[in-house]
Amino acid sequence: MDDDSHEVLCQHSDDELGFEDDDDECITDNKWTDLLEPVYVAEFTELVGPAVPIPPSPLKVFQLFFTSVIMYFITETNRYASLCMWDEKF
Repeated sequence: MDDDSHEVLCQHSDDELGFEDDDDECITDNKWTDLLEPVYVAEFTELVGPAVPIPPSPLKVFQLFFTSVIMYFITETNRYASLCMWDEKF
């Protein structure tokens, strides 16, 4: 791609995500510039914090991370280790 070529970039993906934009302006120059423009960021208005109830005890929180899949990995790892140890004895 040479320096004189320009690529037209339109941000249609924002429309698909439900973001509304009043201007249908496309970026037609993809070169770096020192021109800085102010950026407006809308104030965050959503509730903050966990979206699910927190379990009442530390044990319940710990059990959230130890799913049945992890327990299966542990069981199979221990089974394999016991087979290896059995082979070493004989």
